[in-house]
Amino acid sequence: MGERCMEVLRRDPLLELCQFDMQEIQPVKGGFDFYIRFDDGDYTVAMPRHLRPAAWWISDTHLRKPYKKIRRQARDYDALFLAQKDDIQRLKRDAGVTAYWLPWAADALKPGQVFLGDEQRLYDICFIGTEGKYSLRKVVIETLRHYYSNSYIGRAEREQLYDFYSKAKIVVNYPIHNDINARFFEAMGAGAMLLTHRVEGNGIGEIFEEDKHLVMFDDILGEMRKKIDFYLAHPQQRMEIAKNGFDLVNGRHAYQDRLKTLFKTMGIALSEGF
Repeated sequence: MGERCMEVLRRDPLLELCQFDMQEIQPVKGGFDFYIRFDDGDYTVAMPRHLRPAAWWISDTHLRKPYKKIRRQARDYDALFLAQKDDIQRLKRDAGVTAYWLPWAADALKPGQVFLGDEQRLYDICFIGTEGKYSLRKVVIETLRHYYSNSYIGRAEREQLYDFYSKAKIVVNYPIHNDINARFFEAMGAGAMLLTHRVEGNGIGEIFEEDKHLVMFDDILGEMRKKIDFYLAHPQQRMEIAKNGFDLVNGRHAYQDRLKTLFKTMGIALSEGF
C-alpha cells in the first residue's frame, strides 16, 4: 500500500515528501505539515505522539492478532482510514475512536494498458497469493490446480500483477475473513473476470454489483467449479462482466482516488491537476 501511494504522491509538484519506516521516524522532532502511516503489517512500534497531524490507512483490522495491536495504537492518530468497513464500528466500540472507510484500490493504468480481447488471454485461471494460515484458501488452490491445468497459480512481484491478471480469463479470490482485499481491485482493474467467495456486507454492495462487475460463489467444491466451467464456456458473458469491472475500477477506484479522499478529509489541498 505504501509503495503504491508514494508513487502517486510523487506526481504532485506541490508536495515535498520524505519517507520513513516506523523505526526511522522515532527520532524525528517534527517540521512536517502532515504525517501519513500506510499499513505494512508491522505494529511493533507506534507513531510518536508529538508528530501531528497524523493519519493511518489500515488494511489488516480483519485479522485477529493485528487488530489487537491496531486497537492499542488507534488513539495515537488524528484520523484513521480502514480498508474494511465492518471494523469501523468495532474499533469505535473497542478504542473509542472514529474511523473512515477507505477501501483498497488499483494502480492507475499505464500508457498502452488496455482491456485485452479473449484471444490475448493466456490463462483460464489465475490466482496470485499465499495459501493463508487456518483458511480454506488452500482447498481452493488445490482444487484449481487439479481441475484447471491452463492456470497460473503462485507468487508474483507487485510489478507483475497487471501482466498476469490482464492475460487471465478468470481470477479466483478467497477472502480470509470476509475482507474486501486488494485482489478485488487489482484483478478487475487489469480486466480479468473476478470470481470470489462471497463477502457478506462490509460495504461490498456499495462498490460492486454482483453478476455485473464480479461473480461470487458460496461453495468451493461444487459452486465454484460450476461457475468457472460456465464462464469459460460462455466467453461473451464473461468478457462483459470483466469489462464492466475494468471500467468501474479504473474510473473510480485507483489509488489516486483514495488519496484525494484522504487528503480532502484531512483538509489538506493537493495541486489542481492531481
